Amino acid sequence: MTEINMLTTFLLSFSALYVLSALYLLSIRHPKKTNNSKKYKVSVLIAVRNEENFLRGCLQALSEQDYDSEMYDVFILDDDSSDRSAIIAKTFCDNFHNFHYTRIEKQHAGLKGKMNVLAQALQKLKGDLVLITDADCIVPPTWIDSITAYFDDNTGLIGSLTSLYPFAGIQSNQTEKVFHIVQTLDWFFLQAIARFSGNAGKPITVLGNNFAFNLKAYHETGGFEKIGFSVTEDYALLRAIEKSGRWQIKYINDPRAAIFSYPLNSFKAFFLQRLRWIKGGKTTRPWAYFLMLTSFIAHLLLLITLIINPLNPLTILLLFFVFISDYQTIKGSLEKLKLNKLKTYFILFEGFYIIYTLLFSVYFLFPVKIKWKGRAL
Repeated sequence: MTEINMLTTFLLSFSALYVLSALYLLSIRHPKKTNNSKKYKVSVLIAVRNEENFLRGCLQALSEQDYDSEMYDVFILDDDSSDRSAIIAKTFCDNFHNFHYTRIEKQHAGLKGKMNVLAQALQKLKGDLVLITDADCIVPPTWIDSITAYFDDNTGLIGSLTSLYPFAGIQSNQTEKVFHIVQTLDWFFLQAIARFSGNAGKPITVLGNNFAFNLKAYHETGGFEKIGFSVTEDYALLRAIEKSGRWQIKYINDPRAAIFSYPLNSFKAFFLQRLRWIKGGKTTRPWAYFLMLTSFIAHLLLLITLIINPLNPLTILLLFFVFISDYQTIKGSLEKLKLNKLKTYFILFEGFYIIYTLLFSVYFLFPVKIKWKGRAL
């Protein structure tokens, strides 16, 4: 009986803490577009490694931007691909004057993977802003125009929204479809936490397939060469720009600046992706650790209490408040992208979130060795 009372006390405390944290984050306002009418000179960087199945769609979308083609360049950075990626990239470069192809075969300054590729390209760039996306992403025609509209002279870096839905061109069975939708909700949930925290002045991370930064702010950090290697180059750059104290960091929730990426087809692929995120996130700020720990313990205790005593009114009430907090966290993204139909999968997402959070909490405590795109990182 004493153990049950103690468990109930912990459950009540951490659930209340989690709900209060969620209410605080939900109270944070999103940035608005600036009144700055300046048109920036933009460089779009895409690191490519064996992406022949996706690259054409990515480049086609970038060729259809509303932004003046004289004001943006697309740099396709081939990370020593062994498939047809180079052929696809060179075709676009032949047809569009503002598309440029570079093959990168050597490591630079001890850097690896995507960070190495971006660092070498950034050494040679001129202009105002750099936008980053991935070869397996599709950007809307409004992407460059919309994301640059949030920049002013004090803005150093902007994160934007990535959706895994709709699954255009993906052939999948019903089980894979459900897994794709659950992943979509999970991405919205994690991005919302990062977005609210960033706009509260406590940036956690941005997604590396949809963010932008001021080139001047980047050079002031000393570049990736000074920052040092990280498997999450987006987070490393965010922290370096933030530490300067000079630049504002924003995280927007604008559907015109949101992009589409492809969901993963297996839990193994999901597992490897999250291992990479875990490895890169171990140096995150205390605020992020607080949110992760509070969420983990609140959801874990709810699960344990439901197993022990599923009819306890207090547990049911706390479960309701925690689930409502989680739903409100992703609701804004669903509404912005007109994906309210996905809310019917919310309970499945909650179960998935609890299970994988428990699994990955173990890996967070130990050194993690990972491979990404065929390379050890």
